[in-house]
Amino acid sequence: MDEFNINNYIGGSSSSVLSTTTNKPGEGTYVNKYGATTKRTGGYIQDIDCTVLSGDKTATFSDMTLVKCTADGGDSGGIVYTYISKYNTRLTVGVVYGYPEKMGKNYLIYSKADNVLKALNLKRY
Repeated sequence: MDEFNINNYIGGSSSSVLSTTTNKPGEGTYVNKYGATTKRTGGYIQDIDCTVLSGDKTATFSDMTLVKCTADGGDSGGIVYTYISKYNTRLTVGVVYGYPEKMGKNYLIYSKADNVLKALNLKRY
């Protein structure tokens, strides 16, 4: 039987612990992202209420956030967080959806953490 160690480490690093507290930063706020492909990148929020049409054009997602930040295929599902250096705290703000094809890989779109938790009836621990 395989054993698993569940933790809140960002990128597997015990020096980067993700807080279970969520946050809803506004436009102009700097956020960080950790994705499987581009790893750690960050940038400033451009829009906190954008709507996205899925790649196969069968679904529309609203109340998404647009960030000027490097992203690529494989980053979807990665964590988006803010860092408060005074408290060495990384607040959960969202989950990477992807990058907008028309704008390119210098932008990413994420689902707000509170919306994801509510939709899946989950709580952070």
